[in-house]
Amino acid sequence: SAVGVAWAPDPDVPAKLLVRFHRYMPAGPYWVLDTDYGTYSVVWSCMNLFWGVARVEFAWILGRERTLSEYRLRDIIYELTRSKIDAVKFKWTDQDNCPGRNGTVPATPPAELAAAQNELPQETYWNYPKIDRAG
Repeated sequence: SAVGVAWAPDPDVPAKLLVRFHRYMPAGPYWVLDTDYGTYSVVWSCMNLFWGVARVEFAWILGRERTLSEYRLRDIIYELTRSKIDAVKFKWTDQDNCPGRNGTVPATPPAELAAAQNELPQETYWNYPKIDRAG
């Protein structure tokens, strides 16, 4: 687990946070790309290193429960792909020995969902109504 301090430097843009995990480390940008405020949040961070010579990106799909439905994951991965974030590289966090209510993981890992999304025409990809969040 990680414990940090987060704050929004611009109150008009509360989804763009700065987070510091140790007092001797600089704060890094953490942007909340999507959330339903109850079951999941999608967070992204991008930092330039060595005066712009290299760049590192991180993204997390955070859930209040150990699992998200396959439909929710498909929606999240679709939105990540639209934002040019490569969801194929996502890895599951092993939660087998974690205390909690639900010890299962979804049947389809994010990489397979992302790969399947590229293989299916848009009309057949969604088998439930998609709510487009403007913003």
